[in-house]
Amino acid sequence: MTLYQFISLKTRNMLNDLYFCTIKIVKNMGSENGVTDKNRQAKLLKIIEQGSDKVILSMLIDLKEHGEIFYLETLMGMAIGGKSDTLKKAIIRFISDVKAKDAAPVIANFIRKNKGNKEIIRLVAACWQSVLDFSNHLDTFFDIFIESDYECSFEAFTVIENNISQLTTGELSRYTTKLNQEISSTSKEKQPLLQEMVRLLDETKKAAQRPL
Repeated sequence: MTLYQFISLKTRNMLNDLYFCTIKIVKNMGSENGVTDKNRQAKLLKIIEQGSDKVILSMLIDLKEHGEIFYLETLMGMAIGGKSDTLKKAIIRFISDVKAKDAAPVIANFIRKNKGNKEIIRLVAACWQSVLDFSNHLDTFFDIFIESDYECSFEAFTVIENNISQLTTGELSRYTTKLNQEISSTSKEKQPLLQEMVRLLDETKKAAQRPL
């Protein structure tokens, strides 16, 4: 399902005029005399930050085609902020569809800085739905896995599981030791989840050590 299909038919019809108007603004920015790329980005961010939910929804469709990531932090802030649930869901779907490889550290760092936010689970879920490689950022997801409630920990588990094959045996051992130290102090509800992760780490390490 595409982002455009995700938005209801009623909302799509309501967004048409806003969509074409916004696209014209965005595309014309690059052709304005004296407008640098930095200025263009600043203008676009201002439109996003000051726009209504309807305007932002219309912009997401075109932003996806541009493949830039400078606006990701602004959108992620909205996804865990006070915006409507419709907009939050659209942003999360947008984030999960991002293909630019350099988006992974931006997303992971934002999650790390905002891991105490109760809605960060939305972004963690977007990470395992994404095709991006988060293997260099698993410290963040292990912290969330250990520190968060069961639901958010489960989402982090899936992110780790999707990226675990990229870890070195040393990293696998380090995470195993860390989890074993945390199991006894973890809630009974989450202990089986941590134990399953330890098992997964051990299996991955054994597989990596087998001769080819």
